[in-house]
Amino acid sequence: MRRATLIISLFLTAITALPQGLNPSINYCAGNKQTVGHCETLSYVDTTTAASNPPSVKECQEACWSTFMDAGDWAVPLAGKPEDYRQRMVSSPCGFSMGIIPNTSHDFSFAMNNQDIADIIDEVVKRFAPLHGGRVAAEGTVRCDGHEARWWVSRDAR
Repeated sequence: MRRATLIISLFLTAITALPQGLNPSINYCAGNKQTVGHCETLSYVDTTTAASNPPSVKECQEACWSTFMDAGDWAVPLAGKPEDYRQRMVSSPCGFSMGIIPNTSHDFSFAMNNQDIADIIDEVVKRFAPLHGGRVAAEGTVRCDGHEARWWVSRDAR
């Protein structure tokens, strides 16, 4: 009986922790801009029109919300990976991935902070959502801990 009660309690806790009821007036990607991360974003390229089903602003807000629910630093190990490698960092309808810049040395690893990820998603939404009816997809480059890599925000940022 206690086990069933525990399972039900955990299930109810998990349901209430889901971002179903996010307040649309709050920017969940803002986080704490005073947080010092590992990365500087170098470029943003709008790929929304090329995306078959770009994520919505709401989906990107949910992605940021869930990113901040995780631990603070994320490892990005690119050493030894093929040039087409993408590491899915945020698995949600508004996905976030990191990968290798083609034709460059990539024998390195680095860390990203939650705020680094949320800052990229936030800027993508600010720059491109007004141009595409609240939908976004983008890619670009970033320098983290002195290493340059590619990033993607899209539904299929695998």
